[in-house]
Amino acid sequence: MMARQQRFFSLPLLGAALLGVLIGAYLFASKRSPKPASSSRIKKHKVKKTPEETLAYWTKERMEQATPAPMPSVEPRDLKKRSSHPPRTSQSE
Repeated sequence: MMARQQRFFSLPLLGAALLGVLIGAYLFASKRSPKPASSSRIKKHKVKKTPEETLAYWTKERMEQATPAPMPSVEPRDLKKRSSHPPRTSQSE
C-alpha cells in the first residue's frame, strides 16, 4: 500500500517538472529566434541589367550629377528595441 501511495505522489510531481522544462525551453527558443522583418520596410526587385551594362551607364559625368539616396533616420531608442547586442566593430581599425 505504501509503494502505491508514493507512486501516486511522484507522477504529478514528475509531470509538473516536465511541463516546467518544456515551458522553459519554449521561452528560451522564442527569445533566440530572429524576428521576421516587416515586409513593408523591405523593398525587393530584380535587376535586369548585367554588371557590364551598369558600369557602362555610370560614367564620370553621371556620377558627378547623381544625387544621394535618402537615408533612414534611426533614433537611439529604436536601436535598443531591435537588438540587445552591442554594435559590431571592424577589425581593421
